[in-house]
Amino acid sequence: MTLEIDDQSVTMNEFATAVDHFLGLVKEVSKTTAPGKNPAAWFVDVYRSSVGIGVRAESNVFSADEIATIRTTVTAGLRELERGKRPANLSDRAIEHSKALASLRNGKTATVRVWHGQTDPVTISSQVRLTAETIMAPTYEEDSSVEGFLERLNAHDKNEFVIYDTLTKRGITCYVDATSLDALATSGVLRKRVEVIGRVRYREDGQPVSVRVHSIVPFPDAADIPDLNEMRELLKGA
Repeated sequence: MTLEIDDQSVTMNEFATAVDHFLGLVKEVSKTTAPGKNPAAWFVDVYRSSVGIGVRAESNVFSADEIATIRTTVTAGLRELERGKRPANLSDRAIEHSKALASLRNGKTATVRVWHGQTDPVTISSQVRLTAETIMAPTYEEDSSVEGFLERLNAHDKNEFVIYDTLTKRGITCYVDATSLDALATSGVLRKRVEVIGRVRYREDGQPVSVRVHSIVPFPDAADIPDLNEMRELLKGA
């Protein structure tokens, strides 16, 4: 698979962004296609006289069928986004990488070329970005709660933290006031599982996107949870 930007020269930032998200897209699709295998097991080729890079799988890592599936999933997924549809086989993270590629060059197009057989190249237009934004955008909100591991605090230009959903592993941004964020920084809940209660914004498919936090409830550490024998003893006492 090859990423080619249709221009003889691009800025350093544009090229770095393109490479980062193209490789990220390939790795994400590799991860979902062949779980348990190294998703980064690809060699990178830089082509002369073009603004482009190619990737080819390392030998003895992916099977021929897996390589074919990865290539097909990437190109078919981009075509579905171009048609305004959610690709069934692209994860949220893969869609975010596709959106970033479609946002390059202020609307100018980038072309993903898959060099196998007679496959037609896929042009990533602004429609891919618009479809991705629609898929990922919140559409309704309600008072609810979400659970996950609190793994990131941000006090740079806003007061927020991110929890990672225990089922989908997706990041959910949680907004708090400055006092609450300061308290979190010293509460010992970083990297711990918590329940966040508040006004939750959801995507159309029901996935939570963000929370305006009312309260945070830490889950007990595993060492503090009684095992089966201890629970039996506790129930006897009851």
